[in-house]
Amino acid sequence: MGASPSKTAPPGLEVAVAAVVALLAAVGCIGLPLLIGSAAGSALLAGQLGAPVPLLVALGMAAGAGAVVVLVRRRAQSRPVEVELLYFDGCPNYQDYLPHLRQLVSGAGEIKLRAIKTEAAALTERFLGSPTVRVNGRDVESDAAGRTEYGLQCRLYRGAGGWSGAPPDDWVLAALKRTRQAA
Repeated sequence: MGASPSKTAPPGLEVAVAAVVALLAAVGCIGLPLLIGSAAGSALLAGQLGAPVPLLVALGMAAGAGAVVVLVRRRAQSRPVEVELLYFDGCPNYQDYLPHLRQLVSGAGEIKLRAIKTEAAALTERFLGSPTVRVNGRDVESDAAGRTEYGLQCRLYRGAGGWSGAPPDDWVLAALKRTRQAA
């Protein structure tokens, strides 16, 4: 019978792998989970904890996955929210509402003003009237997707306080909150 294959790593491989893992953590600046995984992995490879090499692989994968989640969340949170105010020139409500909207969404992102100039554009844009507020492309009115009365018209909103020429603040704030939670 032949000799059984060795299950230990060749001399020097442990140190090389430990150095690569530490370098990736330092250069990539991926975050604390990877740094902790690298330090533990380096200790394991160097034999200080006496654990097998496959444990390092599992640790590195777990640390890397944690770091990716942290990076994705940070990027999503730092990405500005797109707030649009769609209007048409024949309705004064958007002009009165714009300063209030700017204050309401302060710090969440820039407000993009979009003039709707024709009935065809109103249909294409699914424009329910002026002013229409959208956060990341979605109307702040939760039932707006089911409506079809598009056109160059002033829009009325019915909130807890009755009818108004602008959406209730809580609708806008809820839309911002949904966008942040989705990210």
